[in-house]
Amino acid sequence: MARNRPIAAHIGRLSRSKVKAYRGLFKGIKKSDAPAKPEESLTKEVTVGGEKNGGKRLVPTKKAALFYPAEDVRQPKKSRKTHHTAKLRSSISPGTVLILLAGRFRGKRVVFLKQLPSGLLLVTGPYALNGVPLRRVNQAYVIATSTKIDVSGLQLKADINDAYFAKPNTSRRSDAESEFFADGKPKEKAAYPEAKASEQKNIDNVIVEAVKKTENVAKYLKASWVVGRALSRRVNGNYCFHVVGRRALFTETIQGLSAAFLDSAIGLPYPPEWPAYTTTIILTGILSRITIFPFLYWSWKRERRLEENVLPYLRTYHAKLKSKAVTEIEGTSNNPKAKEFFNQAVKKKLSEKRKELLKQHRCSPWLTMAISSVPQLPMFVLLSSTFLYISNEPGSVFKNEAIFSLQSLSHPDPTAAIPVMTGLISLATTETSHWFTNHGKEDVPKLSVNNNNEERQITVRPTRYIKSVIRVLALGRVILTFLMPAASAVGVEKTVENWIT
Repeated sequence: MARNRPIAAHIGRLSRSKVKAYRGLFKGIKKSDAPAKPEESLTKEVTVGGEKNGGKRLVPTKKAALFYPAEDVRQPKKSRKTHHTAKLRSSISPGTVLILLAGRFRGKRVVFLKQLPSGLLLVTGPYALNGVPLRRVNQAYVIATSTKIDVSGLQLKADINDAYFAKPNTSRRSDAESEFFADGKPKEKAAYPEAKASEQKNIDNVIVEAVKKTENVAKYLKASWVVGRALSRRVNGNYCFHVVGRRALFTETIQGLSAAFLDSAIGLPYPPEWPAYTTTIILTGILSRITIFPFLYWSWKRERRLEENVLPYLRTYHAKLKSKAVTEIEGTSNNPKAKEFFNQAVKKKLSEKRKELLKQHRCSPWLTMAISSVPQLPMFVLLSSTFLYISNEPGSVFKNEAIFSLQSLSHPDPTAAIPVMTGLISLATTETSHWFTNHGKEDVPKLSVNNNNEERQITVRPTRYIKSVIRVLALGRVILTFLMPAASAVGVEKTVENWIT
C-alpha cells in the first residue's frame, strides 16, 4: 500500500490495525449470504439391549459438565514454554563498561562482572567512584561501550548470586494494639549488612586499582550519559536517537557551556566532603565577576571623575551664577517676570556648562550606567540558562546533589531560603555600595541654595537613577528564584550579590 511506506527493512509506517482501518474493507456491502448452518439436535436416538428397556432411547449429543463454577472467571492460559537463561550479547564480556538506561541509576556508567544464573548481569560502579553498588540489571536496558577494564584479578565469591540480592523476610507485628499505636510513624530502616559492605569494598579496591592504570577512565566512569532533546526527534510516536535535529546558535552555546561545566565539576580536585557541582556553581559565579571586573572598574573610574571634577566645579559655578542673578534681580525691584527670566538664564548656562564638563572629562552618567550594567546581562542569562538546561535534562546530575536544606539542585528550594537571601543581598548591595566610594565629598563646601530643584540637578549621581528600580527588581528576583531550580537559584545569587549600583 502506498501510504504504508517502509521506514526500515520489513517495517512499515503503519501497523496492521491501522492499515485495516484505512482500507475500510469492513464497510463494504456484502452481497452474498452465508450458507445456512444445519441445526444441531440436542439428542439422538440409540438402540439399547434388553427386553424391558424398550429397545430405543434418546440420549444427549453432548455430555453435561460435571462442575459448574459459581462465577464466570476466565482461567489464564498456561504457558508451556521452558525458561532458559538469556544468551549473553557478544559485545558484553567481563570488564566491559555499560551504560544503564533504566532504574534508579539510569545514565550511569558501570563495570560488568559476570552473568548470574537468572540471566541478569552483575554490575558495579564501582561504588567508590560513582556511587553505584553491586546490582542486577537486564541486558536489554544497557548499552555496551568499547571501553574495557581489566578485572582478571577479581575473584568473586560463589555466594554472590540471585539469592544474594533477595530481600530478607521481616517479621510483622502480630499485636493489634502495637499496630494501632505505630500507625503513622516512619518504619525503622534496617542497617545495611556488614558482610555486604565489606564485600563491596573489596570489589571496589580491585576495580579502582585497574581503573588507575588507564588515564581519564575514572572521570569517564563518573560522568553521566544523557541524550539531549536536540539529539532526538519524535518519529511516528517513537524517539529516534540517530536523527540529529537543527540547533540554533543559542542552544549550541548552552550545550557547550553545560558540557564544560560538567567536565569542570568532575575534573577539578575538590576535597571529598565538598559537593562538587555546588562548589563549581559558586566558582563559576566568582569567575563571571572576575571576567566583567574591567568594565566595573572602568565605570567606577568614570563615576569618580564625575564626583571629584565635575560636581564640585558645578556647585561653585552655580553659586556664582546665582549671586550674579540675585544682584540683577534686586536692581529690577524684585520684578516677578525678571526673576523668572534670570532663573531660566541660570538653568540654561548651568546645563551648557554641565554638558561641556561631562564631555571634557568623559564621564557621561548614562554611558557610565550602561558600562556597569550591560556586560552583566549576557553573563546572567548564559549562567541561568546553562544551569536550567542541566536541571531539565533526563537523569540530571543535580538530582542527587544535596547541600544544607536543599535535597536536590534540580528542584526549587522548598524552604525559600535562597530566594529570600538573594533579595536581601540585592537590597543590601544597593544601599551600601557607595559607603566606600564617595571620596572627596568632605572637601566640597556646603552651599545653602534656596532652589531645591536646581540643587538636585547639580548633585545627582548616575547610579541613583537605577537605585529605585533595583529595589523593585529585588522582589522580582525573589519570585524568580523561588520558581527556578535550586542550581539556577544559587547561580543567580552569586551573580547578583556583587552588583555595583
